[in-house]
This record gives sequence, C-alpha cells and structure tokens, in this order.
Amino acid sequence: MPKDFDMQQLSTLNPSTREQMQALAGRVFYNKGLFANKEMIDLMLSRRLTAGDGFTIDKLIGSIERSEDVLDNRLGKIKLPVLIIWGKQDGLLPMSDGERFKKEITGARLIVFDQCGHVRWRNKPQNLMMK
Repeated sequence: MPKDFDMQQLSTLNPSTREQMQALAGRVFYNKGLFANKEMIDLMLSRRLTAGDGFTIDKLIGSIERSEDVLDNRLGKIKLPVLIIWGKQDGLLPMSDGERFKKEITGARLIVFDQCGHVRWRNKPQNLMMK
C-alpha cells in the first residue's frame, strides 16, 4: 500500500448498503452511466448479498490491513511467464501498480485495456441496458 493510503478505504470493498454499492461501482466500472442507475445498483447489491461472501471479503481485508498479502520485494522471485492485464480507468488500483509489477517481474508482459475499469460485468443485464 502507498504510505498515504487510508486503510479505511478497504471497508468500501465489502458493501452492504445501496450507497456503499454505488460508491464501489463508481470506482470499479468504466461505464458509470450504465452501472450507476438504481436498478443496476440494486441488482449488484442483491447478487453481492446472496453470494454469502461477506465473511471471506472481510478476512481478506483484514489480511491486507495486517500486511500479510504484501508482494513488495517478492515479485522478482516469480520465474514463470506472467501476463498482467490492467484497466486503464481502474479506480481501485492505479496504473502505476501494473507498471511496477511489469518492471519487477522479469519478462512479464503488461496489456492495458482502454475504456476499462477494475472489473467487467459477466452477464449482460438485457433488461437494464441503456438504449
């Protein structure tokens, strides 16, 4: 984590309210117009809550807070081919992280997708698509 990173931001990765989901969606999706409407936020929140993964996400956040998942000074030990895929408009992890991974992992390849955030929606929500 950057030295100036506010660890409170990690809690936003485990949304349980419509407002929290809307804030997270604004950071992870490129097409904010599609994903910022009430119907999509409700659908994403419903899927999020029915997944039953809140406990797992909370544990992952805790491990990040305790610096258990830090890769600093370990990336150079990776000796396998690595393809790093990054969304240019990722609102969670800055492009500089992807560039650092490429630099520190010998032979790694970095592909950057423009007009792409941190995640993509797997299924097209046909009834919610904007015309």
